[in-house]
Amino acid sequence: MSKLPSTDSSLVRYLGRQKRSALRQAQSSPYVRSGITLISEGIASVDGQIQSHDFDGTGRTHLGSAGWMLGWADGLPSMLVLNGVDVYADLAAKTATLATTVANLGTAMTNITALIADTVRGGQNGTWTTNFAVPTGTGTSVASRTIAVPAGFTHALVFAIAHASAKNTTASNEYLYVGAAINSVTPAMLLAPVLPNGYAVSSGSATRILSGLSGGVITIDAMVHSEFASWTATGSNLASIDAIALFYR
Repeated sequence: MSKLPSTDSSLVRYLGRQKRSALRQAQSSPYVRSGITLISEGIASVDGQIQSHDFDGTGRTHLGSAGWMLGWADGLPSMLVLNGVDVYADLAAKTATLATTVANLGTAMTNITALIADTVRGGQNGTWTTNFAVPTGTGTSVASRTIAVPAGFTHALVFAIAHASAKNTTASNEYLYVGAAINSVTPAMLLAPVLPNGYAVSSGSATRILSGLSGGVITIDAMVHSEFASWTATGSNLASIDAIALFYR
């Protein structure tokens, strides 16, 4: 005849061990570790993110038959709501807002470009010449160009540079002076020494800020002269003048 279990301390310890074992098994199950908690019949809460490893669709138009999806067709209400927010509708609204922002940015860039063109304008000109004579005394223009002043612009920042090479046709040691003139104003001219029948090369530059402009042109010149005597024209003599102007109102 079997003996009924007693309710002494050994039975209490046995039941305690069984309880702890059952608790450990429950806490270590994949269901519990997934973060899913059953709140009531048909309703469960999930901690973290819901992920699907068997989605077989190719996009929102072709969602496939397995896995999570936002909606069963484009344009219809979402089947997934996070924190009370319809994900599909929210993303659609943000996409529309972004498209509007991009369009507005394009308009703003067009306006900025037009504003810059209306505020600042550039100009440039240049030329070169050969077979010129080199006078003595003060500078003489051997190459000249003009830059038109745009309508409505009253100020200009102008930079000009001149180069020249010429043969000393005299029997004495000489100097070749070269400078750049802006509207007939020539800063200090740079010089290069040269022996009789030798060639000298030099250059000069100039910068000016002009104001009070109202149409018309800005004239730029390559200026040259010698120190003691004039040099006759030679086909190998070469001079150039180039300038840029930045016009503003």
